[in-house]
Amino acid sequence: MGEEVLSEIDKVTKSIENTKIRPNDDIFVICYDAIEEVLDDLKEQVRKEVESADFDIENFKKEIPALVLSIEHFITPNEIIDIYERTNKPANLISILNAGWIFYLTRKEKLFENLKDNTLEGKLTIISKLNDMILKAIELSQAHEMWLQYIDFGDENSD
Repeated sequence: MGEEVLSEIDKVTKSIENTKIRPNDDIFVICYDAIEEVLDDLKEQVRKEVESADFDIENFKKEIPALVLSIEHFITPNEIIDIYERTNKPANLISILNAGWIFYLTRKEKLFENLKDNTLEGKLTIISKLNDMILKAIELSQAHEMWLQYIDFGDENSD
């Protein structure tokens, strides 16, 4: 998986260099301007969220491959399941986003093939559904976390 990710990152980097030249179409100019207006705020919000997460390479190795596999099988990647220990825990936001991004970089073409849709409209629909799945995973993971906190709080009050 690592070599695939590095290869795709290289492709994305080259693609970004090519897109720095703005197209002249009015709609693209409007979109670029709108994005640039909020880009600094978005970057700051992402930095704040990422700083609050304890995420290291060990977590990456433990969580990301399993979450990518879930996405491959059309399963929302909202929890980490340990079948040997018979436990599960909510996936954290950073793991979900990393898994989604890695899937997008390395597996999306295979997804288009499997769903037998290589039209532009079909690909855009599939990517939209993939984005919806990632957003749903974040929502479900947060709900799972809140439920666990509620259960723990309830146990403390039962004494």
